[in-house]
Order: sequence, then C-alpha cells, then structure tokens
Amino acid sequence: MYIYKTNNKNMGFFSSIISSAVKVAISPVAVLVDVVKATPDNEPNTTKNLLESAGEDLCDAIDDIGG
Repeated sequence: MYIYKTNNKNMGFFSSIISSAVKVAISPVAVLVDVVKATPDNEPNTTKNLLESAGEDLCDAIDDIGG
C-alpha cells in the first residue's frame, strides 16, 4: 500500500508540472484571444486566467512533493 501512495503522489506532481508548462506554452494564443476580444465593454481576462491556473498547478505540484 505504501508504494501505491508514493507513486500516486509522484504522478500528481508530474501531472501538475506538465499541466502548468502546457498552459504557459499556450499563453501567446491567449494573448491573441485577448487582443481580439478587447472592447470597451469586455475586459480581456483569458491570459490572466490561464496564467493564474498555471500558477495554481505549480502550487499543487509543490504541495504534492512536499506532502
């Protein structure tokens, strides 16, 4: 049972790191979406939301490794 928990924790760490890296890699696309959506009535939040989510994934990875 102990080995299963250790492997599960490591998979959570790697999953969170990969998720964070992918989100940062596609952030230029989010910037373009924000440029297209920018109007006086619409605040462009796509890039902000994507990078906040990437930061949360990175925090999750750190929590997984730290216990």
